[in-house]
Amino acid sequence: MAGLLQQNPGPELIGMWVAPHERGQGVGAMLTRAIVDLAAGQGAPVVGLWVTDDNDTARAMYQRLGFEFTGEWAPLPHDAATGEHRMRIVFRPGRVGH
Repeated sequence: MAGLLQQNPGPELIGMWVAPHERGQGVGAMLTRAIVDLAAGQGAPVVGLWVTDDNDTARAMYQRLGFEFTGEWAPLPHDAATGEHRMRIVFRPGRVGH
């Protein structure tokens, strides 16, 4: 599952989750592309997301799909010892779909 939350200055990918027995099969990339395509189709200039410190697999996938780190970091609300990094993908002018 994955969601698109409309924010200012651009939408955010939220709630990304893939069932453990489906991981490693490209489902996360498929969901991420669907969210990115939806946002681009709506004319969004950028899509952001937050990924936890210890989720190297997700961070690598997002980078492969074109997301870059913004340098922003924040502690998790329910676990201040763990944080999350902000990533975003900026669309080229005229981009439609992924």
